[in-house]
Amino acid sequence: MRSSLHPRFQPQAPKRKRHTLLVCLLAVCCSGAFYYVYQANTLLTPILPPLAAQNHLQRWLQSDFGDLERREPLYHPQTVAKIYHRTGYKMLWLKNYELAESGKLLMQHLQETSADQRLDYQYHLTYMQHRLYNLPSLPRDATALDILLTDAFVSYADDVFSEKLFADNIPPLRNGLRPVAYSPDGFEAHEFQVDHNNIVNLLEDNASPWKLTQVLNNMSPEHDEYLRLRQALVFYQQLSQNMEWRPLAKGPRLKQGQRHPQVAQLRTLLSLYGDYPVPKDSLIDWFDRKPEPPEDPQLLDADLAASLIHFQQRHGSKTTGTLDKATRKHLNVSPSFRVKQIALNMKRWRQLPRDLGERYIWVNLMDYHLQLINDDDVELEMKVIVGKSYRQTPPLQEAMNTLVLNPVWNVPRKITLYDILPKARKDPNYLTERKIHVLESWANPVRIPIEEIDWANATPRNFPYRLQQEAGDMNALGSVKFVLPNDKSIYLHDTSQPELFDRHKRALSSGCIRLEKPMDLARALLKNKRGWSDKRIEEELAQGETRYVKLPQTVPTYLTYWTSWVDDKGIIQFRDDVYKRDHIPQQAGSELEKLIL
Repeated sequence: MRSSLHPRFQPQAPKRKRHTLLVCLLAVCCSGAFYYVYQANTLLTPILPPLAAQNHLQRWLQSDFGDLERREPLYHPQTVAKIYHRTGYKMLWLKNYELAESGKLLMQHLQETSADQRLDYQYHLTYMQHRLYNLPSLPRDATALDILLTDAFVSYADDVFSEKLFADNIPPLRNGLRPVAYSPDGFEAHEFQVDHNNIVNLLEDNASPWKLTQVLNNMSPEHDEYLRLRQALVFYQQLSQNMEWRPLAKGPRLKQGQRHPQVAQLRTLLSLYGDYPVPKDSLIDWFDRKPEPPEDPQLLDADLAASLIHFQQRHGSKTTGTLDKATRKHLNVSPSFRVKQIALNMKRWRQLPRDLGERYIWVNLMDYHLQLINDDDVELEMKVIVGKSYRQTPPLQEAMNTLVLNPVWNVPRKITLYDILPKARKDPNYLTERKIHVLESWANPVRIPIEEIDWANATPRNFPYRLQQEAGDMNALGSVKFVLPNDKSIYLHDTSQPELFDRHKRALSSGCIRLEKPMDLARALLKNKRGWSDKRIEEELAQGETRYVKLPQTVPTYLTYWTSWVDDKGIIQFRDDVYKRDHIPQQAGSELEKLIL
């Protein structure tokens, strides 16, 4: 029934209900807003005002300097005090109570530099990491930590600018290209060895966060290969902290189709390393890869054999797909050892120029491989043979500007005395058959008739002559030699023993680099030289006369020693340390033995 009452005379209860509901809604909204404001405030990093930081830094480094030295393990207290005095007592590495971008980058540099554990790095790294993790919101503690970070920077700068971080003793290129260890502001490296004032000046001129970041970037290599190694270092650091890693115990040789209880652990290891299943992209992305469990965990199936081949390829082993003794050895190298190996190889990039050149020759001695790089692309590549372990090919950086067609071989003194002389004493025809002539001396190249020499009594102590092999088919250098100006008699050349390139391990020479495709390299280097067509090169070779040919442009040549790198596909590569140049601390080996036994 329709009500006859006027709306204004309706009962009042509904109106009071609406007011109550409105008040409740407002209360809920206000309390919600208060809650979110409260939460935001509690999540905010406490602020350390610049003036308060300045006062505490000044107090530490002036009136409380004695307390600071007793509290913090500073290596360079006087230098650090000068730095803060010259920078106006500003925080350099912390922002409020957290690492600024410059501080994060500094910690990264310190971590990757000291990861090889090769030296006693004076970086306070473990201590600073603990302090950062437990840093209270107190200005006095924060400023003390900033001072400690500056002290670590001084130690790091000392190491960088004194070239202490060079893994191998390689001089810079003769044409003036400087290695990465040069200082950011034009100071020569030796200046930093004797005078910390240059480090003080460096920080005074670059005290802003952005400039500090630039300084640090200038103190490490920026090659793409170095940055890829940095990723690989993180990869193996995380793997070394993974409690799943266990070495394989001794066991039988296993191939595809066989079953064995160790196969399950083999699959786990290859999965941890990123080889199982065979990656389609990069090993760096291994955390995102979750292989499905196989139907038969103890069967070495086709997928596992393919993963073994992938693992063998990136360790420089024969690719058999079989779990053999050599593969077990590589599988059982601990991730912590790989961390040290990668960190050490990162240092080798410090010895190279920032700009390798537009066109250059790159030889990786431990991979037995040469590449001719042109504008970042591989123009030519080939196998090489390098020096034996007791006649090592040294890492070199030289500027190649000459090649020799139909070269003669001036036999190095050591090879003359210890390789050829014993054979010549046993067989009088040895030298004649190989067209090797005896010359009076290096200063006087007059031929001495072989029959006039008293071979029976010739010894390394009384043999004054030098030997020279004439050009031709018998010549040890083959048809072409590529000259590298150095005092070690090291060069690249053809060989009279091409069958040696079929060997997997090729540390077989007396020090020089033997090339699989020497004429391809000669044609590539002479292709822009007027009048030197491929036909002209063949004609010169056919004449048999020794001919020195200047290259149209100097070609930087790098003989490098890499036992770890990341290739263009993002695959982490390892090679055996044939020359024992890594000198990595071996405590990982003893740990490995304990785990296996």
